[in-house]
Amino acid sequence: RLGLRGGEVVAMTLEDLDWERGEIVVRGKGQRLERLPLPADVGAGEPARLMRCASSSTSCAHSS
Repeated sequence: RLGLRGGEVVAMTLEDLDWERGEIVVRGKGQRLERLPLPADVGAGEPARLMRCASSSTSCAHSS
């Protein structure tokens, strides 16, 4: 939905998610930084999923 490249997604860290502003910081080609809106439905579910993954001993890369 956001049109991100695979490499951009792989390079993301938790610090790239700005929950207060509702934005995602994307590192593009040539170290370019771009701020994109964080879709409300994505932003609503991510904190709970991240907490589950952080407390789990298994990977959450493909869980929903």
